Amino acid sequence: MQKRPSLSRNQTGRPYALAILWVVLMVPCSLAMRLVQPLVGISDLLLPLVMLGPLLAAIVCWIVVPQWFPPQPPSVPKTVKRRSWLSTMAVVVIIIGACLVSIPTGDNPVLPEGWSGPWAVLVLIICMSFGSWAEEAGYRGVMYRALSAKVSPWANVAINGVFFGLCHIQYFTLGLWYVLLFVLSTVLLDIAMASIWVGSWKQRVITCAAVHAALNIAFQATANDLSKPEIYYSWVAVILLAAVVAFLLGKWCNIGDFVAHKRA
Repeated sequence: MQKRPSLSRNQTGRPYALAILWVVLMVPCSLAMRLVQPLVGISDLLLPLVMLGPLLAAIVCWIVVPQWFPPQPPSVPKTVKRRSWLSTMAVVVIIIGACLVSIPTGDNPVLPEGWSGPWAVLVLIICMSFGSWAEEAGYRGVMYRALSAKVSPWANVAINGVFFGLCHIQYFTLGLWYVLLFVLSTVLLDIAMASIWVGSWKQRVITCAAVHAALNIAFQATANDLSKPEIYYSWVAVILLAAVVAFLLGKWCNIGDFVAHKRA
């Protein structure tokens, strides 16, 4: 196994090169996963394999150019990690509750045809959680991490959130307004995540995956027709609420990127 070179605190690796390389790898990996989906027989209602593209690209980057990664953030006390996790759980509960209240349940199936019962729901939760973690390993674990060495948190959430939103090409056929609403929701999602995470990038990715999984599972549970604009308004409202709560929790608990950047 290749030994990762150590970096001093004043070294930042090659963040721009890392971000570009990850994007160059992620796009074909994601497209390949879309082609593989119908061949392996896994329903995209359980796990869209396109979600694995960011993880595959991240793994290649970590193996081939580990020296390009910026150093880990400074370690934090257990009490700070505890505040971060409590804040994360609060945001997760708010997301799920707000989705169930604000988004009326539609007629589309939540589970693949022939699937039913509590075990099917458990499989769905596990698959969607894994897919969310796979995306976060790339978008926040590599791209956001790389850019964090060069730009402020506010600029980073804007860049990363917009790119994350635009990569969901399935919404392009619905029209520009739908895409803009979706991209706004992904930028707000970045703000929520960056407001409450702390510690190493491994821990930060887990925090992001928890928030992301809550969104994916709650959105799928409402099973709505995605051609309806009111669904996107509800999504923006739900994630805006989550972002505001997360930002306020971050300030109150003295956690997250925005507080750390201001303190620095």
